[in-house]
Amino acid sequence: RWSRRSSSACFRTSSLANPVGRVPSHTILMAACPPALSKRVAKRTMGVRNICESADHSEEWLLRTVERLARDAGIGMPEVGIFASSETNAFATGMNRNNALVAVSSGLRSGMKNDEVEAVLGHER
Repeated sequence: RWSRRSSSACFRTSSLANPVGRVPSHTILMAACPPALSKRVAKRTMGVRNICESADHSEEWLLRTVERLARDAGIGMPEVGIFASSETNAFATGMNRNNALVAVSSGLRSGMKNDEVEAVLGHER
């Protein structure tokens, strides 16, 4: 069953049980949305703040790293964002590999070393 709550987001209404308790609800939400809306929905539901220009050294490193990984993979530079969460989490979404969003949680940035974050980002492409 599908319902529209607003023009910018779609929500699947179901009684999906989560017996393990480890699948965040936004994961189910993202899986239910069409790819054309996935970046917009992800930004809205996760509170992603896009990084266009770095505000600090950490953001500058993140932008440079994503840019290098995208170039090495032969894909377009994705939008890069950060969302507030104490959990170590990252995701990539978008219409295709050349029109994507890569976002990392503040918990991932503060809780992992740069080489570990780079490995996570490499997996997200």
